[in-house]
Amino acid sequence: MLEALKLQYKQLGSEIERLEAQPTGVWRPEENEVYWHIDSGVSIVGRDFTASTDDRIREIHHNVYKTEELAKKANVLQRRSNLVIQACLNFDPDFEPDWSDHNQVKYQFYYSYFCDRWRGHNVNTSDWGAACVSTKEKSDLVLEYLNSQEIT
Repeated sequence: MLEALKLQYKQLGSEIERLEAQPTGVWRPEENEVYWHIDSGVSIVGRDFTASTDDRIREIHHNVYKTEELAKKANVLQRRSNLVIQACLNFDPDFEPDWSDHNQVKYQFYYSYFCDRWRGHNVNTSDWGAACVSTKEKSDLVLEYLNSQEIT
């Protein structure tokens, strides 16, 4: 009986530590709770959280949503961010931004709804975008690519 109580106490302590470590406002599915995610085919899928390897990977990569509506919104945002990341890495694969170097200019990207196209800007000290490239020439290539993809 005492051993069983000690085991329960240890498990409860671990669960309390896990819950306290979560940032306030970030939803994480509990065991057997339904969550929604975006699969590799960009479909929205609902399933029960079982703490399987696949479930944990989705949770680690922040691909778990409380409702189907949130997953649909996330699908658009993920596609947009992934497009920028892919383009930056393809056009400037070896660039390592040094955020402590105020003289190292970096080029980042955002979608302007006012202009109805992707735009770029150079930054020195702030990482505002999903990824960046090292030169104006590469920035122009990235922008040409982004604007050809019809993802807003």
